[in-house]
Amino acid sequence: MLEGFVLDGAATALGAAALIGLLNALVWPALARLALPLTVLTLGFAALALNGVLVAFAIDLLPGAEVATLWEGIVITVLLAGLTAAVYALLAIDEDEAWHRNVVRRQARRRKQVVASDVPGVLFLEIDGLAHDVLLRALQDGSAPTLAAWVRGGSHQLRRWETDWSSQTGACQAGLLHGSNEDMPAFRWWEKERGAAIATPKRSSAGTRTGRACCMPTGRAGPTSSPATPRTRC
Repeated sequence: MLEGFVLDGAATALGAAALIGLLNALVWPALARLALPLTVLTLGFAALALNGVLVAFAIDLLPGAEVATLWEGIVITVLLAGLTAAVYALLAIDEDEAWHRNVVRRQARRRKQVVASDVPGVLFLEIDGLAHDVLLRALQDGSAPTLAAWVRGGSHQLRRWETDWSSQTGACQAGLLHGSNEDMPAFRWWEKERGAAIATPKRSSAGTRTGRACCMPTGRAGPTSSPATPRTRC
């Protein structure tokens, strides 16, 4: 299929696989980070081409192996990615767990953000855009067996919660966690008092949002609370 791609024997193929894996583990993360702006501008094609160059380079280093053109290196990269995905699917490998083990935990250790504590915490699981009636049907028809078991066992309850006009994620989370989503009109907005743009995903805006939500007098969660029975959460 690829006339310029040559692998002379099983030993050469195994050597090429080992070398490609080694370069992907040691060299590719740095290259991907350096090429990130170009990757974004080309919608991922730059990363694909760069990986093709890396694969072609690795194969050309071995005796009895050759990749004649960059295009063939890119095709080999795509085929390897498809084969890897198929093997993961057949072996039922948990990619989320692998990502957490190899990336999240490593970054947490590097940044020294792992804090051991005996104090019990609260785990919030957010399923974005899931309406109450949709979840209720899923519990009844067996589409959400774990959640259904929690509800049947009495350890959890399913309750309807109505958002106000600003039903986007940031406002909803503020209402649930702090008891108020006062003055959070949208996902992004212009703050006239500060003369700055506030965006939900920005870390620089987190202090403003949290301080506003924590120190607003409220009755129930959300700005639609009755003002007759105010309370402050700080």
